[in-house]
Amino acid sequence: MTYTCADCGATKTEPIEKHTIIHVDEVASTCVSPGVQAHYECSDCGMAFTDAAGTKQIEDTSTIALPLAD
Repeated sequence: MTYTCADCGATKTEPIEKHTIIHVDEVASTCVSPGVQAHYECSDCGMAFTDAAGTKQIEDTSTIALPLAD
């Protein structure tokens, strides 16, 4: 996780010790907004995963997007 100092703008990056995994329900797409497949995310860093343990990261989150409905 990267932190930025509000005063001087310096940044510091620290490894995440443990992800806080939450389940994200599937959202159906409509004719005006795309949906998303069900998956897991870390509520701290926003990384997406296919498993509840947070061990199988979704590198390309566009793969969980659902196309617009007809």
